[in-house]
This record gives sequence, C-alpha cells and structure tokens, in this order.
Amino acid sequence: MKILHILSQRPDSTGSGYYLQNIVRLAEQAGHRNYLLSALPFGEEMQLSGVVASNMEFVRFDGGDLNYAIPGMSDVMPYESSRFSELTEQQITSYEHVFAEKIRHAAQAFQPDIVHSHHLWVATAVARRVLPEMPLVTTCHSTDLRQFMQCRNLRSRVLSHCRGIDRILSLSGDQTAKISDLYGIEKNRIDIVGGGFNAALFRRAEKPMPPPVQILYAGKLSYAKGVDLLLECFLRLNTLPVHLHLAGSGTGEEEARCLELAKELGADVTVHGRIEQHQLARLMG
Repeated sequence: MKILHILSQRPDSTGSGYYLQNIVRLAEQAGHRNYLLSALPFGEEMQLSGVVASNMEFVRFDGGDLNYAIPGMSDVMPYESSRFSELTEQQITSYEHVFAEKIRHAAQAFQPDIVHSHHLWVATAVARRVLPEMPLVTTCHSTDLRQFMQCRNLRSRVLSHCRGIDRILSLSGDQTAKISDLYGIEKNRIDIVGGGFNAALFRRAEKPMPPPVQILYAGKLSYAKGVDLLLECFLRLNTLPVHLHLAGSGTGEEEARCLELAKELGADVTVHGRIEQHQLARLMG
C-alpha cells in the first residue's frame, strides 16, 4: 500500500512528530511505501527512517514558501514558531494555498492509496478539500482540539472538511467524546488506538534503589504542561530524598521561568535539555 503522510509540524520534534516517525518506520517494515509532506524552516534538510529522500516534501517556512515561522499546534513549542491565533487572514489564506499546492503535487507524484494526516485542523481540512475522493484517516493529538476551542475565527475553515474525514484515530474514550461534541462527528467513525511507544527503544533497565526517589519529566518546558507548578512543588519538598530530572526544552519567558525555578532547586534537579529519543529511553529505563 502507498501511504501519503501529512503533518503540519516539524517531523523531528514534539509528540506528533515522533508518533509519525514510528508509524512511518513500522509501515515500511510491513512492506508499505511512504511519502511524507510536512513543515520545515527554509534552508533545513532532514532524513527520516522509512522514507526515501525523493518521497519527502516540505512546506518551507521562515522565508521559503511562507515568510513566518511554523504555526505550532501548541502556543509554546520547543522550536521557533508562530501562533495560529495571531496569524492574519492573509497569512492563513496563504498557508492553505501552499499546503493545497503541495498536497496536490504529492498526490500526483506518488498516487497514494490512502492519506494519513495528523491533527483535526487546517492542513487536514485542506487535504480533505483537495483530495475529496481519497481515503483519509486522521490522528487526533489533543492540541488540535485546544486550537479549535481557542481560534473561533478558524473554525469555519476546518469544520465541514474535517467532518468529511473517513476515519479518525483517538487516544482515549474521553477524547472520542470531545471530538464528537466539538466537530459533530459520529462516534462510530472514531477508533480508539491509544498513544503507543517504540518497544525496541523504551525498555525497563536495572536502576539503583532509592533514596533518592528518581522522578522524570519529559516534554516541553511550558506552563500548559504544568512544569512551573511541578518545580514550585519540589521547592517545598527540599527536605525529602527526591531527585527530579527535566528532559525537554521550550521557548521564551516560560522556558526561562522553568529554568530559573530549576536553578533554585540546585542539586535536587538535573536539567538535561532537549535530548534524542535513544537518550530519553536510556534515562527512562
């Protein structure tokens, strides 16, 4: 089977990017052929296991196809980004136009049997509009639901087209109910598949017995993830034998505040920064 994968974010960062990487890798192992269309800043290149270079195409931001940073599915991203809520009408229209052109080109060049997109949001809506007869399955990652609720002005651009998706993949029963309520999509078209993980990387390992108790946070250093509150709690636990590991990065004042709080904890916290998946797997083990 030939699968066209569409992601409006960088494929090498955040949960949806790693999720896509694993889907592509396993699809190739199962004998399927992959074509990737995703976002990337102008001037950057990348390789991805499971996709040959000739089957990778990017919407270029920061001076390429579009002259602003990649709009993040979260308002705080671990790389330079813009916010959907702050894009002008012209910027959104240009965004839709570029994705439409790239999707058409990918479909003509690759002739896919199915399209697998990520997020119930603008790029997926464009894919449904551009390829109305192509089987389309979309994975929801929750951040799309938050954008839908925050950006009321963009709902009309996504709602009718997202209702035309053939199957939607959900992470949980609660998420299924929210998708159905927000988008008016029948629950019998939504399948719960969960998040999954790469079992070849993430395995249990031998570790020293406490004390101290080792706690790991892996993700964006942002208020939306509650990292500031986590660190403030640890400041009150400074008499207990607990050690916190922070793996991940953020941007702007939110990352700066989290790192400031971490510094106050001194030796009770280890800041690892942004690390590769194999390093995270070793740390989690």
